[in-house]
Amino acid sequence: MVKVSPELRKFGMRSIALLVLMIARGLSAKYKVLSLGFFLNNLVLFVGWAIGYFLSDLDDWYYALITRPHELDSQRVVGLLKTGKWREAREMVMVTRSSREKLPVHNILTGLVVGIVGWWVISSSGSFLGAGVVLGLSVRLWIGLVHETDYQKWYWVFARKFTATENRIVVWMWAGLIGLQGWTLIRI
Repeated sequence: MVKVSPELRKFGMRSIALLVLMIARGLSAKYKVLSLGFFLNNLVLFVGWAIGYFLSDLDDWYYALITRPHELDSQRVVGLLKTGKWREAREMVMVTRSSREKLPVHNILTGLVVGIVGWWVISSSGSFLGAGVVLGLSVRLWIGLVHETDYQKWYWVFARKFTATENRIVVWMWAGLIGLQGWTLIRI
């Protein structure tokens, strides 16, 4: 039996939202579900989704390899990479994710900018690859915020602490932006 990593399993479960979006696009009057164009557009959308989903991992690698190479976890990751143990290095980076602070991508400002600019990309570019990238990145970052036990890590770019109520408002606003992105994509 093939061993599937927990991260790949999470990706599969979180991709169900994209599957629902593709079905909704198929049910809209614009597309013929059995046409080659519909299939290719959704394939490109899925590839973009996967790129965006895994794009959020870049700041973990940036932190481990460039920003903080002197930390023990970073040195272990480098050692695993030097010996060619790529999968173990990736797992180490993912397992130690919660110990990182001030990440350049995992912060609320980046998330909201991706949400707003992502809607613009989806509504204006006509690129299913671009739409998939921004939607995948936005959803992955939003899920990261929702699952974060210390939500203050996401607000490090601001000079003040945010209350739990303010965080809930921001989470719901961001969810609304993702919903707007999805609705716009269905209407394309």
